Amino acid sequence: MSSTRVRFSRALFGILALAVVSAAGASIYQITRNRPKATPAPALLSATNAPAPRVGAQAPVTTVTPDVRTVTPDPKAAEVKPTPAKSPPAAATRPAEARRPEPAALPARTAGSALADGKAKFDAGDLLAARTILNDALANNRLSAADVAAARQLLSQANQTLIFAPKRLADDPLAGGYAVQNGEVLVRIASKFAVTPDFLLRINNLADARRLRAGQTIKVVRGPFHAVVNKSRFAMDVYLNAPGGPGSVYVTTLPVGLGKDDSTPTGTWQCEPGKKLKNPRYYPSESAVARGETIRDPGDPKNPLGKFWIGLAGIDGNAEGKVGYGIHGTIEPGSIGKQESLGCIRLGDDDITLVYAMLLDGKSTVVVKE
Repeated sequence: MSSTRVRFSRALFGILALAVVSAAGASIYQITRNRPKATPAPALLSATNAPAPRVGAQAPVTTVTPDVRTVTPDPKAAEVKPTPAKSPPAAATRPAEARRPEPAALPARTAGSALADGKAKFDAGDLLAARTILNDALANNRLSAADVAAARQLLSQANQTLIFAPKRLADDPLAGGYAVQNGEVLVRIASKFAVTPDFLLRINNLADARRLRAGQTIKVVRGPFHAVVNKSRFAMDVYLNAPGGPGSVYVTTLPVGLGKDDSTPTGTWQCEPGKKLKNPRYYPSESAVARGETIRDPGDPKNPLGKFWIGLAGIDGNAEGKVGYGIHGTIEPGSIGKQESLGCIRLGDDDITLVYAMLLDGKSTVVVKE
């Protein structure tokens, strides 16, 4: 081959090689230029709360999550699923029909239901529950006038057993058994419970206090008893504990006679110490003497006081400072429910016997109101 042809072939080869290299470079440049930029992976902690790397320590490696949808909640899912961390709406912002009534908003027991509940317990023989329900309704004025009378009647019947009979109930807070100690007498036992010896004799069917023996168990009631005389009703309501006060319990109601021309003073009276008398002697007042009345001895069929006298001393209201008044029996049973006495409170024979046994001089009070 001539030298001229050799030089031409080398030049041609160089041109072809240069073209190939140029084309390859252009292709690489185009590929590099059009390649999409990589999106940085979302950080698991924001820049404000990410912990700073310690000085001199190797920077933490961030793990790239390949699928960002596993980090971002699905908007559709958020529409049907509440976010767990979100607190439930406050009661005040809930619709009215969705709110639960507060306990204070519950309706109070009605008068009719209290009477019905008490009667149901009474009919079932649960006398303690009946007394609790009915007494609570009376004390809190939750009964109509007609229901008050019915409640008093039921309570009076229940108390014939709970208070006035020898039977004792283990859960009764007002009455229970008492074991007589060696050498104890009935007067001392009665004073412990603020009742009279006559009352303990009566409820235990004991004829003679001298027959009390050591070791014997008797029924006792925690007194004292009190009375409220309602002049408009001609009635005496008897209570254990001060009427209207803590623990007051209605016991029974008895009919009374009162002073003519409204002469029985209202107010509070105390059973005067030393002025409770059996078979009292009658001393007429000056006005009675002027009408021809005379002193009547005990047992005299014309003695207007009957068999018992409970002297009263006025301590409050219109009664304050007044003396000479009392509660007594009568030889005129037709005067009960009327204004026919000289100002005293009259009771029938059986009722004065009971009240004399219940009221304790020096401690029991009698409130007289219109």
